[in-house]
Amino acid sequence: MVNGEMPDYLLAKDLILQMEERMTLCNMVVEARGKNGVVPADSTTFKYLEDKTSVAYEPVYSDGQASFLSEYSFDMSKLEPLVAKPHSPDNCILAREYKDVKIGRVYIGSCIGGKTEDFIAAAKVFLTSVRTLYFHYLFFSLLNISSSQQLAYELLIYRHKN
Repeated sequence: MVNGEMPDYLLAKDLILQMEERMTLCNMVVEARGKNGVVPADSTTFKYLEDKTSVAYEPVYSDGQASFLSEYSFDMSKLEPLVAKPHSPDNCILAREYKDVKIGRVYIGSCIGGKTEDFIAAAKVFLTSVRTLYFHYLFFSLLNISSSQQLAYELLIYRHKN
């Protein structure tokens, strides 16, 4: 990636990622100085596009003889949740190591990974385990992020429906 090669091709069928997760993954490639990130179009992609636009498109795929600089396999079931400590997301430890820490204030957000479904999942965890943390406080304390107008709208819609 540093020399400008395209990053490894990701097989969505193996990752079982929703559309927002795929976007985050591809954005992270660019954050890591890659030229672009690619997840092949599949039924999840087509459904997403069908819901977003009526403009005609034709998916582009790698040919069967394509070669790659390297291939990696990861067992996603072995990943554990992480908690970032101040003052950088790079300064993190396994969440289970914080099991005895009393929570007073929570910040959930990221320029890359702050997706609607992430905020909803985090809220469900906190709302089911911490009775003194209020839904209104959790979300509106977090949304002072200039790039989150669409996220704020989606969370308000979710809150109204649920």
